[in-house]
Amino acid sequence: MQAFLREELRLLALALVNPFSWIVAGVGVGWALAVSASVEAAIPLGVLAMLLSLVAAADRATQLLPLVPVWLAGVLGVGGMIMAGAGFASLAGVMLAGGGFWLLGLLASRLAGQQALGGGDIWLAAALGAWLGLKGLVPWLMLVGLLGLAAVAIQRLHKGAVGGRMPFAPILALAGWVALLHGDLYYHWLGF
Repeated sequence: MQAFLREELRLLALALVNPFSWIVAGVGVGWALAVSASVEAAIPLGVLAMLLSLVAAADRATQLLPLVPVWLAGVLGVGGMIMAGAGFASLAGVMLAGGGFWLLGLLASRLAGQQALGGGDIWLAAALGAWLGLKGLVPWLMLVGLLGLAAVAIQRLHKGAVGGRMPFAPILALAGWVALLHGDLYYHWLGF
């Protein structure tokens, strides 16, 4: 337990001194204030933006995710959805996103012959599922796919070939943030 806590503190310290996390958190809080009906409604979104920015910055720097902010984001998501009367959708989002990414990681790892998806990414998917609920999972998965393809294309252009490991938490977090705040546009474009 002490080793786990030491590693969590190390990852959080790395994220907190990284300007990337502060810039992303500031943009996220500003975005939350811009789209929310009131400051009170923006507070949980601002907290989520800060937690996601810490996780993304740590993953970007070390390819490891601090789990405490991920778990906190999940608990806040489920709690908020229960208070809003959407507890079932939130818990279903946790199970489908977390379980789906666990199965995806298992399948991809077997095909690649090495670990393809870290455990922190699975926890992050579950936490985002808590905030998105069932309805938000489809636009989130579409955005994850598009952003993932864009990241691979950029990596290929930059390095000449796709290889090595790529931090996935920033992709999951950005897609989750956009799907949470603007996922309804996806259904509007489809005519639903």
